[in-house]
Amino acid sequence: MNKILALVAGAWAGVMAHAQSNATLYGRMDSGLGNGNGGYYEGKNSKGFSEILGGGVTPIWGIRGKEDLGGGLSASYALEWAIVNQKVGSARLSTVGLRSNWGQIDLGRMQTLANTTLGEYDLGWSPNRGGAFSLAGVTGVNQKILTSIRARQSDQIRFISPNMGGVTIRGSYVFKGDRGFTQENRNVDNLFSVAGTYKKEKLSIGLAHESKLDNTLGSSNAWGTGVRYDFGSFVAAATYFDNHYDSDGKGYGLSVLVPIGALNVGLQYAWNRGAIVDKKSVKPAVVGFFSNYYLSKRTSLYFNAGRMNEDARIYQTAGRRGSWATGITHNF
Repeated sequence: MNKILALVAGAWAGVMAHAQSNATLYGRMDSGLGNGNGGYYEGKNSKGFSEILGGGVTPIWGIRGKEDLGGGLSASYALEWAIVNQKVGSARLSTVGLRSNWGQIDLGRMQTLANTTLGEYDLGWSPNRGGAFSLAGVTGVNQKILTSIRARQSDQIRFISPNMGGVTIRGSYVFKGDRGFTQENRNVDNLFSVAGTYKKEKLSIGLAHESKLDNTLGSSNAWGTGVRYDFGSFVAAATYFDNHYDSDGKGYGLSVLVPIGALNVGLQYAWNRGAIVDKKSVKPAVVGFFSNYYLSKRTSLYFNAGRMNEDARIYQTAGRRGSWATGITHNF
């Protein structure tokens, strides 16, 4: 009997070993002071000097987990929400998927491939005050048109390949029946995205392509590319993005980041060509400064500032041409 019990216990332990799961709570808080310009990206109510929740990065909280299914296969999930106006806002992530040596498949709401791929070449990660790329509306991270929708997309089916000699391929698909029929996108179609990155030592190159958002006049495929190189004493990156809508133009961006011990400082310059406002051509241009001082791996102080030309102010319907924020960010 003892031998039988020992065998049963051993078998059960083996099953449990192949079905181990875990769950992790995580989040990020960001609060400070600043002066917004009341533009499209910052929101109509962000004029004047005030306390700012998320002046550097958007506060979030979430839960993610993984279960080992055995044979190199695992299941994973993630739920994440933004914190807006001192309370929990909309869902940013809601995914479930499978992962193995052949890659990973995820289903649900997640960032677009343009966002995840080209975001690497925005070295300041578009701070919420002073993000040059976002304010000029030139990147896949945050376009002017439908910013909150374009950064993330619900009902995605996404595949990510394994790393193949430095190359990673990604693909995403959304059925048009999952995209909804609103006044803004009543002529929507299936949405397909493909992206790839090549990383080798200090060099990174990325490319992303996304099918047009709808069948309205002036809508087309969007694509972008970026390159990043670590020179040791500083990191430099350049990016190009052709927006979905003809009226949003084609954007270019440059970033430089300099690490100085616990301090990171950087500059960005972004400009847009081909944008149209009230049937007139405009040429938005924005310069941005960003900095972070790391008190620890989880906590940092920041100061960000941005300044746009008059065309960019008109393009963003902003109340003023400058914006800045300083505060503290803590990750948990």
